[in-house]
Amino acid sequence: MKILKDNKYLNQIEDFWNKRSMTFDVDHDTEDLEIWKSELNRLIDKEKKVILDLGCGTGFLTNMLSELGHLVIGVDISNEMMKIGLEKTNNKSLRACYMKADVIDLPFIDESVDIIVNARLIWTILEPVKTMQEWSRVLKKNGKLLCFNRMKEGFGLNTETNVYEGEIESKLKLKTIENEKLINIIKNNGFSDVKIEKIKETTFEGFDYDPWFVVIAKK
Repeated sequence: MKILKDNKYLNQIEDFWNKRSMTFDVDHDTEDLEIWKSELNRLIDKEKKVILDLGCGTGFLTNMLSELGHLVIGVDISNEMMKIGLEKTNNKSLRACYMKADVIDLPFIDESVDIIVNARLIWTILEPVKTMQEWSRVLKKNGKLLCFNRMKEGFGLNTETNVYEGEIESKLKLKTIENEKLINIIKNNGFSDVKIEKIKETTFEGFDYDPWFVVIAKK
């Protein structure tokens, strides 16, 4: 497993999200959690699954999926983000757990999890090909990948603002990418039946955001 501190870009990303941890969770206050749970139940059958929530942040998906009865492990590089998620987990007496790791180098054996989920993670990926291959490695045969993202309708990922400082911005290959190109990257690196679906309006009225979509793929 790679040592996170040896990657200057990961260091920068980790520091950014650690500093933003106290304000990040406010973004999720705009979401209708009941609609989210309905959508998660639609996409994941109710039989108990082992799920990895990659780039879990403050536990938005981790805790909802745990409430729905699944065994969930949240993975992130920001300890400060995960501390908030763990506090919520404990407050709700849930059984989710959290682990610090790089999403391109996961500390799990081959074919050990049923489902991988993430929300607003895809645009932050530094090495898309290697990352998709790694996710395929840890998924069981017929396992499912669910990537939730706000997307520009009719186009795809469209994160136009500069989030980080310096040359790291040029390394974010998926920050702005058309749907078909994203589908091809996923399809060519361990997945099949790749599609992108718009999900129900999960954000309360009055917020000017791009709509949520989910990228769905099968191992």
